[in-house]
Amino acid sequence: MTRAQAASLPGCPQYTDSSFHDIQRKLEELVRAGADAQARERFITAVFIERNRRIRNLDFRRLNPMTVAEDYLLPRKDLYTFTLCNWVRHILLP
Repeated sequence: MTRAQAASLPGCPQYTDSSFHDIQRKLEELVRAGADAQARERFITAVFIERNRRIRNLDFRRLNPMTVAEDYLLPRKDLYTFTLCNWVRHILLP
């Protein structure tokens, strides 16, 4: 999904990592299919765990200070944005 397509989705946050747009689309499809709150919670939690491990597994001794934003900060921002926005939209306020 391109950024232009993602921008056309109502309430879809802007992510720097384009793969989050695809994950967002999958979640929206799950919701439209009538998934209950527990299924939505499992989906969001699974995405968080998988992405968090991927970010956390960086070798910090090899982390370049010039690319810390791209390597660590922006992926973390996308993950937290996805998790918090969707938790509020699909779990707390269904």
